[in-house]
Amino acid sequence: MEISISSLGWLASGSWTVTNVPTVATKDTINASGNVSVFIMGYQTPTSAMPTTGSAIYHAGSAAQPVGLGAFFNGNGGPSAALAGQIDITADFAGGTVNGTLTNTVAVYGTGTYNSNGEIFAKLPWNNVAMTGSISGNTISGTSSVTSNPANLTSIGPGATGTIKGGFYGPTADQIGLIWTLSDGKSAALGTITTISKSNVIVLP
Repeated sequence: MEISISSLGWLASGSWTVTNVPTVATKDTINASGNVSVFIMGYQTPTSAMPTTGSAIYHAGSAAQPVGLGAFFNGNGGPSAALAGQIDITADFAGGTVNGTLTNTVAVYGTGTYNSNGEIFAKLPWNNVAMTGSISGNTISGTSSVTSNPANLTSIGPGATGTIKGGFYGPTADQIGLIWTLSDGKSAALGTITTISKSNVIVLP
């Protein structure tokens, strides 16, 4: 079993993975079979401290410096992959809604080829994702769907849909933490979304 945790301000996200040991000839741990789950933990915003007016924009990552988003599990015979990209989420506190995107998304996968430094990895564009949800107290729940179709060996199908679930963290909704999923019936994606601290959040009137 492998457990990975990353901390960011008022919250931390992580995953645990149980991987079947690859054979000597196929040492690719990204594409090895097994089980994986993800989680978010931290100081969740007290319900009494949640904003009730205005909106805020939450952001993390960029095309030049993508942040980790999760993992893609390929059910079509291609490689599975680690996912990274850019997060943008707008929370409308007055309306009780959130809308967000995952863009500039890439899939990093093991090629099965090795050199003296280990396995050689490759990168391909992955699907962009739209997220829509509702705010209830200090929690968020909603849906996700793909908005682009790179149609390469590491992408998910164009009709893939899924869920988002999480909430606000910090004393006054300083950050957002979400667990997100996607599935097209054969392949699936699973991961966590954690935004940067409120000092980098634009609060709209």
